[in-house]
Order: sequence, then C-alpha cells, then structure tokens
Amino acid sequence: MNTHYFADYPPPLQDQISVRDGTLVTDFDEYTFRAPRTGLFAGDWMIPHSNPSAIREFRFHFEVRGSASLLPRDGDVAFIERLPREILHQILSVADPCSVVAFAGTSATCRQAVLSMQHFEAVATCPRLLGTVLHLRCRSFTFADLASCVSDIRCRSAQCNNQFGDVLYLVTAVRLCYTCWRHDTYYWAPVIVPKSTPQWPQLEEDAITAGIPYLRVPAGSYGNLGEGRVHQPCLVFAGGPLYKKFNFRGEIYDRGNEPALMSYTAAMQVPYYDEHNGAWEEGFLCRACAHQGRDFTTRDVSHHRPMGPGDPYPGWGLPSTRYTRAGMAAHIEQHGRLFRLTQADGSVRYAHEKPMLKWYGWNDHCYELIRMNDLLQALREKRFELPQLTPFIPAWYWVPSTPRVGRILRNFRH
Repeated sequence: MNTHYFADYPPPLQDQISVRDGTLVTDFDEYTFRAPRTGLFAGDWMIPHSNPSAIREFRFHFEVRGSASLLPRDGDVAFIERLPREILHQILSVADPCSVVAFAGTSATCRQAVLSMQHFEAVATCPRLLGTVLHLRCRSFTFADLASCVSDIRCRSAQCNNQFGDVLYLVTAVRLCYTCWRHDTYYWAPVIVPKSTPQWPQLEEDAITAGIPYLRVPAGSYGNLGEGRVHQPCLVFAGGPLYKKFNFRGEIYDRGNEPALMSYTAAMQVPYYDEHNGAWEEGFLCRACAHQGRDFTTRDVSHHRPMGPGDPYPGWGLPSTRYTRAGMAAHIEQHGRLFRLTQADGSVRYAHEKPMLKWYGWNDHCYELIRMNDLLQALREKRFELPQLTPFIPAWYWVPSTPRVGRILRNFRH
C-alpha cells in the first residue's frame, strides 16, 4: 500500500544492502515462507469458556433419502421446484447465504438446485468460509457477492495495488489485504452492541428491516495473540457516524478498552486457490522483506542505538505482505531478484538486488515483528513450518522446536 511510509525517497547508500558477494536464489520455496497472522479471527477458533473448540466446517444439517421432501410441501415450494434450473440459480444468487442454505433444507429438489449452483460450489469449497458466514448469520450480502470474493482475490481498497487480499471483511463481504484492513478505520473500528444491551432485540429487527449490514458474533477469544475475550454475544455494525450512538465498547472486554479486538470478530482469513499445486493457499511472505527492520539501527551524533517504536526503517515492501505466486513474481520484478548473503557471524539473510526505495514506519508491522519475533525468525529461517491454514495459537509464541509444534497441534485438534 502506498500510504504507510515515512518518506518516499531512497535511503542513503550506507543504509542499502549490497548483494555483490551473495548467491542468487531462484528456488521459490527457498526465498518465500509461510507464517500465521498474530490474531485470532472469526472462523479460526472460539473459546467461550476457555475450552478450545474449532469452528465446524460447513455441513448440511439434514439428510436426503431419495426424492422425499424433508418438510411438508406447500404450494410455494411446489411452484419453485417447477422453475427452470437456470432461473432458480439466478434467484438464489441474489439471496443471502443464510437464506440459500435454509432454502436447501426444504426438499430434495431444492437441495440439488443449491448444490448445482456454480456460486455455491465456489463458496463451499473455500476452507472455513461458508461455515463461518452461517455461524455469524451474515445476511448483508448476496451469495454472488460471496462467490466473487472467492474468485477475485485482489484487495478491494481503492488506494491499494496488492494482488492478494488475505482478509475478508464479513459485514459487507469485502476482500482486503492485511495492511488495508488494519489501517482503514471503516473496517478497523466497528460499532458493537452486546446482548445485554436493552436495545438488542429491537436494533436487530430494525437492522434487518432497514437493510443495515451487521453480524451476530458469538462469545470467544479474538484479537492479537488471542489475548482478547468477548464474554457475551454481540451485534457488530460497520463503522460510521450513523451507528455512533450504538457504541458500547468497553463493556465486553477483559483487557481494557482495546478497539482492535472487535475488528477481528468481523473479519476472517481467506486463502486463494493456487493452480500451481492444486490446493488452497494462504499466501507467501518474502524472506528478504521479512528480515528488514529487525537489524536496522538509527544513527544519532555519537553512536548507533537499537531501533525502537516510531523509528523509520528502509525497506522494499512491507514485511507483513502476503503474495500469490504471480504476486511474488511482480514483487521480484519491482525490487529485483533475491540473493542469499552469509554475514560475518555465519548467519544467513536474504536481500533484493535493487536498492530499497522507501522509509517505512515501525508501527506498520510491529505486531508481526515485535509480538512474534522469535516465531517469525524461526519460520523465516525454515527451522520448521506450520501446517497450511492453521490459525495463530498464542502458544506459537513460545514454540522452541518441531516436537513442541506437534504437541500443540495435537492439543488444538482435540
């Protein structure tokens, strides 16, 4: 994103990294790596009472035997069943996801109509997507909107040129890159109404009648490192002046009034389908960009001091940006090929061959490089790899070895 840096001029020569003595790296699996986001999003896992339980994958909650109707057939259902399949698909594509799934439960014919929808196939195969949407009772967008978020993976922010949005804003079904989601207050500052609020029932009814986008968020653990906890269900509305009077933030936190916590309840991590390996992929981080900022020192009159919060640092791209394979190719086109450098102490780092072009602000990626420095370094150095699409677990921060990873995963799954 082009709006989150301190200065748009190249750092001086003494702050650049020379690749003259480095080794060119052409192996995609070497110069990229995977790492989880630090927060627990909707759909990752939920802990209403400190008991871990992964959110269920989507399943139809009924069983069809032959062509028997599951519910008493009335005239409306019979009429709908006689419609041509193409017309029925058009009708269903502009209905919200909850209504489409409810419609599928009315009869065997309706179920087959839903299953044969191209939009349904795209949404249902995306990991955790439909299960999360139903769990949050998302009714503010159509099934076609949701399918579009699966097929068009670009960040939808007007100021962004990222080819991959790895976060899905669930109030209105908007796909965003992590940086845009975190910096845009429209998505980052939702308005919250806890269930204990007297206005809850009427407010939800009015929202449905007026077409106001909202979610119903269950109790659970969310936010950075999973440290925030929502103790009761709540309604989550998009930010904006219209909903300011319904702002009850602070009543449902156990760690103070941290507005960022509720942002995670209204978004989920969403992968893309990688044609190269025929699987859903959460995106790749650049090993050169992920290293920058850690070792940079700022210069004052007499000595070098360690970099601290608020200090600018020189860089190529943001360390927290995830790329598709095509996006990584464009990234390399912009910043140059990657080289492996062996430093004086024997450690290895990676660098792009082109000079760094900007000064970034430390706060742009402090959650990625400060709160989980040890984990990120271990992943970047490929000492171990986490399974694909595994949500961030607070215990990851303390992972010292591969056996420890295995134990945490077994506990998480069971």
